[in-house]
Amino acid sequence: MLFAGSTRTHRLVDRILALGWGRLFVDKPTPRPGEPWALDNGAFPAWKAGKSWSAAAFLKAVEQSADLPPPTFAVLPDIVGGGAASIAHSMRWRAVLPDLPWYLAVQDGMSRDDVRAVLPEVAGLFLGGTDEFKATAPAWCELAHAHGKRFHYARVSTEDRLRAALECGADSADSSQMLWSQEHWARFERWWRDLHAQGSLFGALPNASDPGEKP
Repeated sequence: MLFAGSTRTHRLVDRILALGWGRLFVDKPTPRPGEPWALDNGAFPAWKAGKSWSAAAFLKAVEQSADLPPPTFAVLPDIVGGGAASIAHSMRWRAVLPDLPWYLAVQDGMSRDDVRAVLPEVAGLFLGGTDEFKATAPAWCELAHAHGKRFHYARVSTEDRLRAALECGADSADSSQMLWSQEHWARFERWWRDLHAQGSLFGALPNASDPGEKP
């Protein structure tokens, strides 16, 4: 399942639905009837913009989702680049948030042992982090699936990254890159079509990172 950014442009939403995609919202979720949707916590966009993360805005979006069909997933608040401290932060939020399919954001500085310890409390893993960390996607996908959880590959902004998400067995991925321009949209849709035609959706990388460590 591919999630685009939270555009409200009717023409783009029509195309998103025609392709069988959904939208990943970071503020008030407005999915159409039957549309797959997900809720991000907004921590990464705030960090990228050099702004403080707004817990109030996040809680408002969670509240606004209460009367909607449940999302495919929602991302627990995290600390960008926070490592183990981010896990602790996320789990404190997990204890007070309503019951949704919450995913834990995994990123640089986290070990699989640390994440494995909290897997019973979440519905899946959400792959963030740097380019170097994203190269470890197969290991995180393996860990999630071994424990009956789902795995989301965040920010597939290039063809290689989209291919990596498909080949590692991710259950879902997202990108807002296609919303930047008509050219970006056409290119991204072409990547999606070509990769599916090649059968990459059901492929698997031959070697996961850290092969000696068991899930």
